[in-house]
Amino acid sequence: MRRKQSVEITLRWLPDSPLHVGSGRKGGGFLDHYLVRDSSGRPMIPGSTVKGRVRAYTLMAYRTLGGTGHREGEPCGCPVCRLFGSPGASPGSLVFGDLRLEAGEGEGVLLKAAVAIDRYTRRPRENHLLFAEQAWAPVDAGAAAFAGLVEGFVAGNSDGVGPEELLGLLGTGIRLVRALGWSKSRGLGHGRFAFTLRVDGQPVSDEEWRRWAEAWES
Repeated sequence: MRRKQSVEITLRWLPDSPLHVGSGRKGGGFLDHYLVRDSSGRPMIPGSTVKGRVRAYTLMAYRTLGGTGHREGEPCGCPVCRLFGSPGASPGSLVFGDLRLEAGEGEGVLLKAAVAIDRYTRRPRENHLLFAEQAWAPVDAGAAAFAGLVEGFVAGNSDGVGPEELLGLLGTGIRLVRALGWSKSRGLGHGRFAFTLRVDGQPVSDEEWRRWAEAWES
């Protein structure tokens, strides 16, 4: 394998429960929380949200498998930061695109009422309901999926961690993600990623990708 290779990962989020990734916007209606949407009005999961979640689990896997040398909050050249970037050093070699809802116009969105929780006491607020948009398809249509791309490159380094090992670590991080978005403790946002990998334009089987991940265990 060459020391630097192009990477394209197709990601699809397959939810097991309704998902809410909020826009932070209020007003303009009776809802307390709106879904974040793209320019055409279609619900989406921002690439930054996906990147942050996958990075957290990739770092957890790296440390669990004995990886050392990571420095949080400062320039760092560990395998995780080479993929995702580190402050003051580089933005990382991968770009996470937004994941957009795979559903027809007007589909995949429902409104949900829940008991509002006081942010200070952490107790239910009396006589107060919270209304939020959630991404979820009709029961007979199955769960609504979000799809997008991760693009960039991987390269070897003097630490001996080559492209295969970097991608194996990344694949482990992606597989570990089991929830996204708001109110995960209430059961929202649970699911998993389905994904495929192409390196230098050539498809990589899931079996081979898993073998690269297993190299970290040896």
